Amino acid sequence: MSSCNINEKDIFDILGISGREDSYTDLIYSIFEISEGFRKKLLKKFFNGNEDIDNFEMKIRSCYFTPEGSRKKIIPDIILHNNNEIVIIEVKIFSGEGENQLKRYDEGLNTIIEQLKLDAAMNVNKYFLTLDKYEDNKLGGGFKSLTWYEFIDLIPDKTNSDIINKCIKDLKERVNEYDSYCRNEVDIKDDDLFKNIYNWHHFVSYEKILKQIFKKEMIGEKYEWDIWEGWENGENCYAATIQVYCDKSWLSDENTKININDEEDKVINKDIISVKNNYDIHYEIKIIDNKDNKDKRRIEFRIDYHTNPYFTNKDIKGYELLSLDEGRKNIIKEFNEQYKNESNKLNKPQGKALYVYKDMVDIENNCTVGDFKNIIFDFINKNVNKVNNLLNIIKNQ
Repeated sequence: MSSCNINEKDIFDILGISGREDSYTDLIYSIFEISEGFRKKLLKKFFNGNEDIDNFEMKIRSCYFTPEGSRKKIIPDIILHNNNEIVIIEVKIFSGEGENQLKRYDEGLNTIIEQLKLDAAMNVNKYFLTLDKYEDNKLGGGFKSLTWYEFIDLIPDKTNSDIINKCIKDLKERVNEYDSYCRNEVDIKDDDLFKNIYNWHHFVSYEKILKQIFKKEMIGEKYEWDIWEGWENGENCYAATIQVYCDKSWLSDENTKININDEEDKVINKDIISVKNNYDIHYEIKIIDNKDNKDKRRIEFRIDYHTNPYFTNKDIKGYELLSLDEGRKNIIKEFNEQYKNESNKLNKPQGKALYVYKDMVDIENNCTVGDFKNIIFDFINKNVNKVNNLLNIIKNQ
């Protein structure tokens, strides 16, 4: 185990912004504004060793509109540029790339350059700033991987602002702690108390902890685990989430997928977009800190029903998919009728239902990692028939 105090709060915890990516972007911008040394290091790193800061600018979260209008806007986290080059940095903490996000930014480069009134022939470099290293060929839009551990080397330890210095100190401690954890992973055993594993450190990704917990169970099992880190907005707490697909039939055929950003797809594939061939069924298991009682954690189990790919209400309206919206309501209504004796666990029939069924359990301090795994497997075994019934309802529409 780490020697750090798991109850110790730093400035990110106190402000409730540990998982808010915009906060880290704002901090980078604040350091850029007051530290000439930081500006010079950025130039040296990203602009071929150039240290001329006179015409060097940073913009954060500027909105650039494509000719089609506000439905297609481009909002990169950080843009650095001088008179000859432009650098785009997409900032991530726990989350990964959004749907075709990097590809969209790449396709919108001409729009960004034009609206910044820059030379169309200038050099362009694009970076994806994350906690973990990505293989560059796995990133879309020609983006290159850049880790926070690499990036904090550019940030000075001291500026002329005591407040910013405190933020820098806490940021560097967090990133270094995370990097140390990645290189020296915790040995997790079934008899370890779950509260100690889960609370190991406020900046250690629960994704990594959950992957370790389920490593043995994932090998040779039909379950397909997609584990990612979430953030509970407004609750000031973490929520680690496991998505579980037990069978390929829980996802609609890849051939029916559409690109919601592609105008051509909008026309060509409209006829095949329906509840029968655009669905994604999976278990979603969420682990939530109890902000009122630190001795307990809540495990939330859901049977989720999304479109495939996922559509927001805006997407559905943009494609005029009222039949899809109504079809989803009918499916959930029929599912609710079958399980009306469990009404307190059912979602109301609506077009954009993130779940159709939800159950919860609180775990005590003495819950072990083995107990935690048994709780999850018990839920899966008890609810597989519900998923099969949901799939039959979909296919019979």
